[in-house]
Amino acid sequence: MQTQTQLMLVKPAPISAERISWLINEKGIMPEIAGIDLEMIKMKMALSDEGEGWTKEQCDEAEVEYKRFLHLNKKFLKSAIVPTDVIDTMWHYHIQRRAMR
Repeated sequence: MQTQTQLMLVKPAPISAERISWLINEKGIMPEIAGIDLEMIKMKMALSDEGEGWTKEQCDEAEVEYKRFLHLNKKFLKSAIVPTDVIDTMWHYHIQRRAMR
């Protein structure tokens, strides 16, 4: 008799309106950047086997720093803005996710 293991896939809830508002009003991030949904990416980064093993708090802070970086790049188009290691890691996960679509 053959048994089948069922894989449970979990999709996180999309970014909340409250978080978008907080990013805009408290962190000064442009609305079009604040609304980028990185919840799936943060979930992947939290995995210890496939991701970075970061805590929820670390993933949330990385999201803020990454969105600040995007904001600054959009605001200062002619400037070279160098990302931190955390921002670079988030960027790579974001690019991977977009390439899989």
